[in-house]
Amino acid sequence: MAETSKLIPETSSAPKSLPTSSVTVGTLVFVLLAALALTWFQPALPRGFALDVVFAPGKAGLSEPLIVSGTPGFGDFLFVRHQNETHAVLGQERWGRPPLLSAPFEVKPGTQRRLVVDAPAFSHARGGSRGGDDTLHVQLDGVELLNATARFELRKSSHLFFAENPLGGTESGPTFSGTLAHPDGRRLLGNARRAFSWRERLTGWFTDGKWQVGFILLVSIAAARGWTWLQPDPRNRISTTLRGLRRTALAHRPFIVAATVCSVGFIVVVTGGTGRLWFEDQFGNFFDLQAVALLQGRLDVPEGAISGEAFIFDRKYYGYFGPTPALLRLPFAIFDLGTGWLTRSFMLLQFLGALIAADAILHEFRRLVTPERPTPPAWMVILFTFNVGLGSTLFYLSSRAYIYHEATLCGSAFALASAAFALRHLAIPTRRTWLLALACGLLSLHARPPTGLFALTLLSIVSLAVVYLTWRRHRAPLAPLWPRAVLLPLTCVIGVLSFNALSYLKFRSLSGAPLHLHVQYPPERLARIEGGNFHAANFPYVFSTYTWQPNFTLRPTFPWFYITGEDPQEDPAARIDLAEPTLALPYAMPALTLLATLVVGIACWRRPSLRLPAVVVGVSIIPMGAAMVMAVAVSHRYTTDFCPWIITLAALGLAGLPSSLAWKRPLLVLTIPLTVLSIMITLAITIHYQGALVWGVPPDVSERYRALRISVDSVFGVTNPELSP
Repeated sequence: MAETSKLIPETSSAPKSLPTSSVTVGTLVFVLLAALALTWFQPALPRGFALDVVFAPGKAGLSEPLIVSGTPGFGDFLFVRHQNETHAVLGQERWGRPPLLSAPFEVKPGTQRRLVVDAPAFSHARGGSRGGDDTLHVQLDGVELLNATARFELRKSSHLFFAENPLGGTESGPTFSGTLAHPDGRRLLGNARRAFSWRERLTGWFTDGKWQVGFILLVSIAAARGWTWLQPDPRNRISTTLRGLRRTALAHRPFIVAATVCSVGFIVVVTGGTGRLWFEDQFGNFFDLQAVALLQGRLDVPEGAISGEAFIFDRKYYGYFGPTPALLRLPFAIFDLGTGWLTRSFMLLQFLGALIAADAILHEFRRLVTPERPTPPAWMVILFTFNVGLGSTLFYLSSRAYIYHEATLCGSAFALASAAFALRHLAIPTRRTWLLALACGLLSLHARPPTGLFALTLLSIVSLAVVYLTWRRHRAPLAPLWPRAVLLPLTCVIGVLSFNALSYLKFRSLSGAPLHLHVQYPPERLARIEGGNFHAANFPYVFSTYTWQPNFTLRPTFPWFYITGEDPQEDPAARIDLAEPTLALPYAMPALTLLATLVVGIACWRRPSLRLPAVVVGVSIIPMGAAMVMAVAVSHRYTTDFCPWIITLAALGLAGLPSSLAWKRPLLVLTIPLTVLSIMITLAITIHYQGALVWGVPPDVSERYRALRISVDSVFGVTNPELSP
């Protein structure tokens, strides 16, 4: 019996716990990060904040600050305006708006009074919020002086000041001649830090800053787990990991080189040649403030965040943009970092993500074509990456860093990632990469609906193709396969409907953009498009604009290639609301178009194994394409919505390029010059749009572009009448 027991390995049902050293590391990380967060964290003032005020005798017309919040141009002011030495009124102003004024009250100079303030601008901060509605209540010695709705600016938590106005403006002077004090006697002057003791700040951090606490806790747990993973030989673990990364980098060296070149070009253009990725662009703070709103359990944003693109419902301001870019900003929103300064950096990351996903798609098709040599040759990777990165409309989006372009770029990046995972599922159905494809498709949908619709349609058709291949290869009964054929497409349909569900939460409408709620759509403008976003009558005009209409002209002046547009009024049946100059896909991306059409056709003819993937990818554009060609708006930036589809097809065509020199050589001879042409066209229309057409570009960027045009034209002895003084 004793000998038998020795053969049985000792087991323990107790769960494994972290080593003491790992717990110590996690605790140290938490304490250090918490101390760092607390140095700048400031709780929001509670609703109904009480303070003691002593007024000084004032002069008629003198306005003095009581509580000020925000930044210059985006501030809120609670002030006292003296009518004479003994009487005054209280006022509340949002920067640039007419102030709200109370009834007159007796000042009683030198007497301590109790002031109770319940103001949304003071209790709502980006770093934390006390909640409540947008109603302003102010009482003096129990008498209500102000009770009104007051829109407010969502402020940085530390941008709150007592008895001092560091913002400027016209309604309030620089200082308060009286005194403000906390009920416990502490005088309040300057930054609101003095309103909170260290104990109150720590307590407030665990309530108002609960997202910071949670995030730091997760980082600390990850640090503890990481320390456990490094044991028992940290040096060997690190060196092994670095060797693995080096092998991966060497295996993908062609892509890294090409992607680096594309990214440098993107940085140069998106920063206007300055290299400043951390910059406050106009109309670039919406997703930052949307992220803050999500943390506070809201979908609406401050009016200033959305301005001319606002949808107003129930006195709240919403954007039609999806939440995905805001979700990516949550770590920054949690710590109130970089609000309004992140657009360029995030667009660069999304551009890189699109390049990586496109390369993954090329590898997937290469494995399908030549499983014995699954790695694409270096020339193929470089050619394809340059087409995606410099020769497609993805690069055109670098012309302007604002929310329109970021939403589109983000949607394209996630759609390409979804396509890569869906194709992996098609190749190896036993792997659950469909989950990743579904997640990326949903993120794409809630960044830019057309790209997400393509991604989820592709995944649905891939799931049907998997069932078909399983039945054909194994002659399995169809009955057990029906759940697989139905459940994933049904899940994708539910995913698409999640966009309408989110719209209903915002607007009480299933439409993603109910134009009757939009600030720019008066009744007469709605009447021109019959109040709708889509019309079948738009098909001829929009379809021709995106597919074959040569809306361009060549001129002798730099940059020589210019986009033009066709007047939608020439089609009286069309209901077009916005028609910006748009270059059709074959002219905007000639190399990718060639690879996605002619080369795909030849590849499928020569390689029967590619026919099913080509059909799967080809038909997946139908729902998204139908929506695009019926829309009431046409713009060149919307051609980016077609990029995930055309890039995926182009990857198939390039990977399936016939190996016979009789086919391969002439196709390459045609593709390489078209790649150069694609890059030249993209650069021309991108820099011209940035320097001469789009609004909100810093003036120095436009001036440099104007100087460049004059210099280049002078080299060729050409004078541009548009630039003549």
